Amino acid sequence: MGGRTPAGAANGGLGGSPGGTLRRCGRRPWRSTADQRPRCPFRATDLGDPIDLRRFESASTLPSDWDDAASSYFQQREFLAFSERFNPCRLRYYAGLEEGTVRAGAIVYTLRLDLLTFLRIPSPIPMHIVSVPVGTATPGCFGETAPRRELLRRVTEAERGLLLTLNADPSEDLPAGTKCRLIPTILFENQFRDWDDYLAGLRAPHRRRIRHLETAAARLVRTVGGCATFTEAHHRLYRQVRGRAEATLEALSCDFFRHLPDRFRLSSYHLEGRLVSWTITVHDGTLFMYFFGGMDYACHRETRAYLVGLLNIVRTCIEEGHPRLDLGQTAAEPKLRFGGRVEPKAMYLTHHRPGIRFLLERLGPWLEYRGEVPAFHALKTPPESP
Repeated sequence: MGGRTPAGAANGGLGGSPGGTLRRCGRRPWRSTADQRPRCPFRATDLGDPIDLRRFESASTLPSDWDDAASSYFQQREFLAFSERFNPCRLRYYAGLEEGTVRAGAIVYTLRLDLLTFLRIPSPIPMHIVSVPVGTATPGCFGETAPRRELLRRVTEAERGLLLTLNADPSEDLPAGTKCRLIPTILFENQFRDWDDYLAGLRAPHRRRIRHLETAAARLVRTVGGCATFTEAHHRLYRQVRGRAEATLEALSCDFFRHLPDRFRLSSYHLEGRLVSWTITVHDGTLFMYFFGGMDYACHRETRAYLVGLLNIVRTCIEEGHPRLDLGQTAAEPKLRFGGRVEPKAMYLTHHRPGIRFLLERLGPWLEYRGEVPAFHALKTPPESP
């Protein structure tokens, strides 16, 4: 919801028994067992065979084919295990299996956040969140359509309390409660042979803007490497950005960034030895992603470091030949000026109590994102959505 719709670092550790399954009998609530399969498997629409619902309390106990069903690195066991260590938020996982094969999965964690966050009204409430445990636009529920929908429906039954599902496709109506608008993400479709081809494809005002940014970039010293070089100075700039975010969900630690896996790359920008900004990027299959960043607002006008960082991310995407770039869910205007396009996102809210579900339906317009993304036509030929 805020920043890059970050997921949270809540108090509390991992609970339950690793590898426990779920069982439901009649109207009684789900309860965890360690050695039984579900007595009441659910059936996904369009499928003739029963789909078993299983719950896992640790990424290390997930089935070996969990990653095969996942559509993103952030849904896979390696990153989930990393998050359990450096971003503890009581992660748990649901898998829908057919004949022992994972057909759908859901990632859930718990966090206290403001229900009226988009109205900027303090309203902290504990929530169970279906999402990846970090600030990307990646959904937390994945898999084949029919079992994924049925799995999500059963997760809404299994989780007691307020359940928030983030980063859903707004064109799809999910069985997950009240549907609301969420901050969109900005995608850049790479249709260019090289950097010169990109510049030629820009409208004249935006091309001049890029030339000015290239002049500003020449004043900064850029270093690129692994995230092991992330320091407390980097973290201070992250806190500056987080403190100004439209809506925030978490505060990630310095250790979280410093111990990110090798696929994450840290770019640091210095002016006369002073760290003025940084960005972290990552490859997720065919998607190149702007993951997180930090900036010193005291010298932003002088250095234009934030825009220089975006410039280099777009240039890296083009020069390395990545088909798509996810620029994230904040600061839409400057990203659209680089030729990005808006990718709408939705969220769902529900509760196990019917009375609260009724209230959520009535409160929906006050719970959703109300911002309007400005329209820019930076490219002579706008990219087509895939």
